[in-house]
Amino acid sequence: KELIPSELQSLAPLIESFWHSKKGKKTEAAFDLLTGEKGLLGIWKKYGEDSAKDQIELAIASGWQSITLKN
Repeated sequence: KELIPSELQSLAPLIESFWHSKKGKKTEAAFDLLTGEKGLLGIWKKYGEDSAKDQIELAIASGWQSITLKN
């Protein structure tokens, strides 16, 4: 939880839920991609908190392996 950027703290419970249910590798690089500029933080900055929340909820429900700004 302490590794999640401050901007994404309101999404911390969802990020934790996604991380526990995510398929594929759970490496430090994967976590950095998820929470960084190319992932949720980038989505949060470009589209806002609601969009980032929507993406992570979809990822949890759909069993996505990752969430990126590009996809």
